[in-house]
Amino acid sequence: MLILDGAHLVLPDRILSPGRLVIDDDRIVEIGPGSAGGALAGGWIVPGFIDVHVHGILGDDTLDGP
Repeated sequence: MLILDGAHLVLPDRILSPGRLVIDDDRIVEIGPGSAGGALAGGWIVPGFIDVHVHGILGDDTLDGP
């Protein structure tokens, strides 16, 4: 069983923040309110994406260096 606690959960109808997602085998078995101090506090759980990350904003790319 894998418990992901404290992240922002992007759901079909809302963002649950903080949220708790419980996975047993390969199935999501629970979605509900989480702990603000959970292990994933401040993180995001987004369905359907494998690699969600940002390299920059407003035309600046963090990979360009300082």
